[in-house]
Amino acid sequence: MTEPIRFKKRFRPRTVEIDDKDDATHKFETVALTRSVERELTETMEKVESFSAETTDEEALDVVLRMIDKMIEPAKGRKKASTILRDLWKAEEIESMDIIDFLNDLATQRRPT
Repeated sequence: MTEPIRFKKRFRPRTVEIDDKDDATHKFETVALTRSVERELTETMEKVESFSAETTDEEALDVVLRMIDKMIEPAKGRKKASTILRDLWKAEEIESMDIIDFLNDLATQRRPT
C-alpha cells in the first residue's frame, strides 16, 4: 500500500524588521495571504493608484498603513507597524512612497522561499 498524499499549507511566517527613529529594531511576522486579505490588498493597491491631487497625504497614508497592519503582526504587547511608520513619516525621516513601496514588498516578497 502506498503512502497517501497529504495536503500541506505552503505558508510559513517570515520575519519583518522595521528600524524606528531611535534605531531600535522592531520585529514582526507575516500573516497568511488568505483570500480575504488578498482581496483587501488588491482593493488597497487600486486605491493607492487612484489617489488624486485632492487626496491628502494623511488620508492616503491611513489606507496603506491599515493594510500593512493586516499583513504583519508585532509580538504581543509591541507597537504596530503603522505606529512606527507614522512616527517616522511625521519626523520626516521617510517619505509616503517609502511606505507604499514597503506594502508592495510585503505583497511580493513575503511568500515562503
